[in-house]
Amino acid sequence: MYHEVIRDGVPAQYAIPEPLFREHMAYLAAHDFVAVLPDDYQAFLEQGKPLPAKPVMLTFDDWTTDHFEVVRPILNDFGFKGVFFVHTAALSLPSDGERLRALSREGHVIAAHSVHHYYSTQEPCDKEWKCCRGLAPCTAEEVRHELEESKRILEDLTGAPIRNFAWPGNFFSDATVAMALKAGFTMTFAVERQVLESGVLRNRVGVTRDPRLVFRTEIDGRCGMEHFPEAVESQRCCVVSRTRFHRYCVPQR
Repeated sequence: MYHEVIRDGVPAQYAIPEPLFREHMAYLAAHDFVAVLPDDYQAFLEQGKPLPAKPVMLTFDDWTTDHFEVVRPILNDFGFKGVFFVHTAALSLPSDGERLRALSREGHVIAAHSVHHYYSTQEPCDKEWKCCRGLAPCTAEEVRHELEESKRILEDLTGAPIRNFAWPGNFFSDATVAMALKAGFTMTFAVERQVLESGVLRNRVGVTRDPRLVFRTEIDGRCGMEHFPEAVESQRCCVVSRTRFHRYCVPQR
């Protein structure tokens, strides 16, 4: 799971410099990883269709023009396809509509990430969270709206079915996963169920074991090549504080 890929600026948790991202992709290609897409994974789960020996799914959250202008050509250079989770309020139309259609035509997957990037929590929010009504938890109807409307908007823009959804902020529950499946999504995506922080094991929100809830590995924008190979091989996230690698997520088996 990546976020923004930047040409200029300082690396941050959700912003990786273009040269470093290219190094990540070069490492995967050199070590015989093959990019797969959600439909490939679902066919493996439901029909037993084989995956490549070393599959990797490359996902990008939130949507910025850099996904089209920077990520797309790098993926194309290595023959990789990506999954772009878009929260539709971030779109600048009509130009972003053209970009999404081009990505879809080229075999990349456009997927939903809600309308407003609200955190779909059933618990009260704190000041740093972005729930549907400020600090109040989202109602079931509000969650359904974020699911259904983002799907509708993206299908109208791309002319393609939108079957995958990523939970903003990694906030979800058994109930919201069920709502997503009922809304017509076939798979939903989160981040690791557990993380190891300062020696303490902490659970993420959400306990469902439905295989249609896919847990991803977070790759920080500051995850250098001294750390990236270990993160890939261990299937644990790479989150860096300044230049010091400080956390591995607990792998989801």
